[in-house]
Amino acid sequence: MLSYGGSQSFGRTETMRRCGCGVVAVLDFLLYLQQRETPRYVSFLPRFGSAPVGRERYAELLQYLSRHYLPLVYPTGINGLVLAAGVNLLFLREGLPYRAVWRMTRKGLWSGLDDMLARDLPVIFSVGPNFPRLLSGKERVNLYRENAVGTLFPSAGVHAHFMSVTGRDEEWLRISSWGREYRLRIRDFEEYVRQHSSYLFSNILYIEEKGK
Repeated sequence: MLSYGGSQSFGRTETMRRCGCGVVAVLDFLLYLQQRETPRYVSFLPRFGSAPVGRERYAELLQYLSRHYLPLVYPTGINGLVLAAGVNLLFLREGLPYRAVWRMTRKGLWSGLDDMLARDLPVIFSVGPNFPRLLSGKERVNLYRENAVGTLFPSAGVHAHFMSVTGRDEEWLRISSWGREYRLRIRDFEEYVRQHSSYLFSNILYIEEKGK
């Protein structure tokens, strides 16, 4: 069965299933990049035009990324700065002309997100942890799903969670998480950051071509 992006539930270890959302977001970005008509390939991924990646192969790729580039620490997972360092190391080893930067301001988040979407790239996006209550905070942001008649309804609540943004309008972000499509209301996210988190954690991994 096809899914809307990957899911950490595919992981082979409890750490991946509990904390692997950042690894999933990176793998989904790389798979999307790989399937575009481009001569730039990641050596360990299937090439352009290949069949969709099955669940078992996806789980293997998650473990590969975590082992070589994106180490997970139970129960917190990985933070944005470590994520950026791991992705930059991957770009270097694979000879890809990209650079990843973890944004840490509100302006940098929205300008970077719009720029990447305009270049037809999914955006690795974080609803960060509660701050300063990094481990004890319980506040969350709602994700919405669409029912059969097109009405959006609250479906899940998230914090300390990486996702992929695949589109946006003035009110909503389109989100890929756990292999499903969700919506996140922008004003809900910004209110959460102001009251319960920080743009140091709730932000994006901005990816651009070197020299641009």
